[in-house]
Amino acid sequence: MSKARGLADLGNAYSDGALSNRNLIINGAMQVAQRGTSFTGIGSATYTLDRWRGQSRAGSVINVSKVDNIDVDGRIMSVLQHQVTTAASDGLTLQNQFVEDGSISLLGQTVTVSCWARVTVGSATLEQQFEVDGGVYSFTSGVTNLTSSFQRITFSTTLNGYTTSITNKHLRYQLYIRGASAHTVQITGV
Repeated sequence: MSKARGLADLGNAYSDGALSNRNLIINGAMQVAQRGTSFTGIGSATYTLDRWRGQSRAGSVINVSKVDNIDVDGRIMSVLQHQVTTAASDGLTLQNQFVEDGSISLLGQTVTVSCWARVTVGSATLEQQFEVDGGVYSFTSGVTNLTSSFQRITFSTTLNGYTTSITNKHLRYQLYIRGASAHTVQITGV
Protein backbone atom coordinates (compact mmCIF):
# COMPACT_ATOMS: atom_id res chain seq x y z
CA MET A 1 0.00 0.00 0.00
CA SER A 2 1.28 3.47 -0.82
CA LYS A 3 1.90 6.07 1.86
CA ALA A 4 -0.77 8.31 0.32
CA ARG A 5 -3.32 5.51 0.56
CA GLY A 6 -2.33 4.80 4.17
CA LEU A 7 -2.77 8.46 5.12
CA ALA A 8 -6.14 8.58 3.35
CA ASP A 9 -7.29 5.47 5.24
CA LEU A 10 -6.17 7.00 8.54
CA GLY A 11 -8.07 10.21 7.73
CA ASN A 12 -11.18 8.19 6.92
CA ALA A 13 -10.90 6.25 10.19
CA TYR A 14 -10.76 9.54 12.09
CA SER A 15 -13.72 10.99 10.18
CA ASP A 16 -15.76 7.84 10.74
CA GLY A 17 -15.23 8.07 14.51
CA ALA A 18 -12.91 5.08 14.89
CA LEU A 19 -10.52 7.18 16.98
CA SER A 20 -13.20 8.85 19.09
CA ASN A 21 -14.31 7.89 22.58
CA ARG A 22 -10.74 7.50 23.70
CA ASN A 23 -9.75 7.52 27.33
CA LEU A 24 -9.34 11.08 28.58
CA ILE A 25 -7.83 9.90 31.87
CA ILE A 26 -4.03 9.86 31.70
CA ASN A 27 -2.06 7.11 33.46
CA GLY A 28 -5.18 5.20 34.48
CA ALA A 29 -3.11 2.00 34.55
CA MET A 30 -0.85 3.61 37.19
CA GLN A 31 2.29 2.65 35.27
CA VAL A 32 4.06 6.03 35.16
CA ALA A 33 5.64 7.45 38.32
CA GLN A 34 8.18 10.10 37.30
CA ARG A 35 7.90 11.94 40.64
CA GLY A 36 8.63 8.76 42.59
CA THR A 37 6.80 5.65 43.72
CA SER A 38 6.18 6.48 47.38
CA PHE A 39 4.74 9.59 49.06
CA THR A 40 4.24 9.70 52.83
CA GLY A 41 2.25 11.92 55.15
CA ILE A 42 0.18 13.70 52.49
CA GLY A 43 -2.26 16.22 53.91
CA SER A 44 -2.74 18.96 51.33
CA ALA A 45 -2.93 18.39 47.58
CA THR A 46 0.21 16.60 46.36
CA TYR A 47 0.93 15.18 42.91
CA THR A 48 1.96 11.55 43.18
CA LEU A 49 1.84 9.08 40.28
CA ASP A 50 1.77 11.00 37.02
CA ARG A 51 -1.37 13.14 36.68
CA TRP A 52 -2.85 11.86 39.96
CA ARG A 53 -3.13 14.20 42.92
CA GLY A 54 -3.80 12.90 46.40
CA GLN A 55 -5.09 14.89 49.31
CA SER A 56 -6.86 14.49 52.60
CA ARG A 57 -9.51 16.55 54.27
CA ALA A 58 -10.54 16.96 57.88
CA GLY A 59 -7.14 15.96 59.24
CA SER A 60 -6.69 12.52 57.70
CA VAL A 61 -3.14 11.62 56.69
CA ILE A 62 -2.39 9.41 53.69
CA ASN A 63 0.52 7.59 52.13
CA VAL A 64 0.42 6.95 48.39
CA SER A 65 2.56 4.42 46.54
CA LYS A 66 2.81 2.57 43.26
CA VAL A 67 2.62 -1.19 43.73
CA ASP A 68 3.50 -3.44 40.80
CA ASN A 69 2.63 -7.03 39.89
CA ILE A 70 -0.84 -7.16 41.45
CA ASP A 71 -3.34 -9.71 40.14
CA VAL A 72 -6.41 -7.74 39.06
CA ASP A 73 -9.09 -10.07 37.73
CA GLY A 74 -6.49 -12.39 36.18
CA ARG A 75 -4.25 -9.64 34.78
CA ILE A 76 -0.98 -8.46 36.31
CA MET A 77 -1.18 -4.69 36.77
CA SER A 78 0.26 -1.72 38.65
CA VAL A 79 -1.97 -0.06 41.24
CA LEU A 80 -2.10 3.23 43.08
CA GLN A 81 -2.15 2.29 46.75
CA HIS A 82 -3.89 4.85 48.95
CA GLN A 83 -3.20 4.17 52.62
CA VAL A 84 -4.84 6.20 55.37
CA THR A 85 -2.71 6.03 58.49
CA THR A 86 -4.71 8.58 60.50
CA ALA A 87 -8.42 8.87 59.82
CA ALA A 88 -10.18 12.00 61.02
CA SER A 89 -13.88 12.28 61.86
CA ASP A 90 -15.28 11.64 58.39
CA GLY A 91 -12.14 9.93 57.07
CA LEU A 92 -12.47 11.67 53.69
CA THR A 93 -9.48 11.49 51.35
CA LEU A 94 -9.31 11.63 47.60
CA GLN A 95 -7.39 11.04 44.41
CA ASN A 96 -8.13 13.30 41.48
CA GLN A 97 -7.03 14.25 37.99
CA PHE A 98 -7.75 17.30 35.86
CA VAL A 99 -9.21 16.31 32.47
CA GLU A 100 -7.50 18.36 29.78
CA ASP A 101 -9.97 20.58 27.90
CA GLY A 102 -12.79 18.49 29.37
CA SER A 103 -14.97 21.42 30.37
CA ILE A 104 -15.43 22.40 26.73
CA SER A 105 -15.17 19.14 24.79
CA LEU A 106 -17.43 17.18 27.17
CA LEU A 107 -20.12 19.84 27.68
CA GLY A 108 -23.50 18.17 27.21
CA GLN A 109 -21.94 14.75 26.67
CA THR A 110 -22.62 11.56 28.57
CA VAL A 111 -19.38 10.17 29.96
CA THR A 112 -18.71 6.75 31.42
CA VAL A 113 -15.85 6.13 33.81
CA SER A 114 -14.82 2.92 35.48
CA CYS A 115 -11.99 1.66 37.64
CA TRP A 116 -10.84 -1.42 39.50
CA ALA A 117 -10.72 -0.95 43.27
CA ARG A 118 -10.48 -2.92 46.49
CA VAL A 119 -9.74 -2.36 50.16
CA THR A 120 -6.88 -4.48 51.51
CA VAL A 121 -6.92 -3.27 55.11
CA GLY A 122 -9.89 -1.94 57.09
CA SER A 123 -13.11 -0.84 55.40
CA ALA A 124 -13.78 1.98 52.95
CA THR A 125 -16.20 3.29 50.35
CA LEU A 126 -15.42 4.79 46.95
CA GLU A 127 -17.32 7.52 45.13
CA GLN A 128 -16.60 8.75 41.60
CA GLN A 129 -17.36 12.36 40.74
CA PHE A 130 -16.71 15.05 38.16
CA GLU A 131 -16.29 18.59 39.44
CA VAL A 132 -16.16 21.80 37.43
CA ASP A 133 -14.60 25.09 38.53
CA GLY A 134 -13.83 24.27 42.15
CA GLY A 135 -17.10 22.55 42.95
CA VAL A 136 -19.48 25.03 41.34
CA TYR A 137 -20.94 22.17 39.31
CA SER A 138 -20.61 18.59 40.48
CA PHE A 139 -21.75 15.36 38.87
CA THR A 140 -21.74 12.56 41.38
CA SER A 141 -22.20 8.82 41.28
CA GLY A 142 -23.40 6.51 43.98
CA VAL A 143 -21.13 5.21 46.69
CA THR A 144 -19.64 1.71 46.45
CA ASN A 145 -18.67 -0.30 49.52
CA LEU A 146 -15.28 -1.81 48.74
CA THR A 147 -14.43 -5.42 49.47
CA SER A 148 -11.13 -7.27 49.69
CA SER A 149 -11.54 -8.48 46.08
CA PHE A 150 -11.07 -6.19 43.11
CA GLN A 151 -14.38 -5.02 41.68
CA ARG A 152 -15.08 -3.06 38.53
CA ILE A 153 -16.90 0.13 39.46
CA THR A 154 -18.60 2.00 36.61
CA PHE A 155 -20.61 5.18 36.48
CA SER A 156 -22.12 7.31 33.73
CA THR A 157 -23.29 10.89 33.92
CA THR A 158 -24.26 13.68 31.55
CA LEU A 159 -22.20 16.81 32.00
CA ASN A 160 -24.97 19.40 31.76
CA GLY A 161 -25.79 22.48 33.79
CA TYR A 162 -22.67 24.54 33.30
CA THR A 163 -21.51 26.90 30.61
CA THR A 164 -18.22 27.66 28.95
CA SER A 165 -18.21 31.04 30.71
CA ILE A 166 -17.13 29.56 34.06
CA THR A 167 -13.99 31.06 35.56
CA ASN A 168 -11.39 28.29 35.54
CA LYS A 169 -12.95 26.05 32.89
CA HIS A 170 -11.53 22.85 34.28
CA LEU A 171 -13.05 19.44 34.70
CA ARG A 172 -11.69 17.24 37.45
CA TYR A 173 -12.32 13.52 37.91
CA GLN A 174 -12.30 12.59 41.59
CA LEU A 175 -12.27 9.38 43.56
CA TYR A 176 -13.53 10.08 47.07
CA ILE A 177 -12.40 7.47 49.58
CA ARG A 178 -14.03 7.30 53.01
CA GLY A 179 -13.13 5.13 55.96
CA ALA A 180 -13.78 5.76 59.63
CA SER A 181 -10.48 4.20 60.65
CA ALA A 182 -7.11 3.36 59.09
CA HIS A 183 -7.53 1.63 55.72
CA THR A 184 -5.68 0.82 52.49
CA VAL A 185 -7.31 1.05 49.06
CA GLN A 186 -5.84 -0.02 45.70
CA ILE A 187 -7.04 1.54 42.43
CA THR A 188 -6.14 0.86 38.78
CA GLY A 189 -7.58 0.56 35.29
CA VAL A 190 -9.28 3.96 35.28
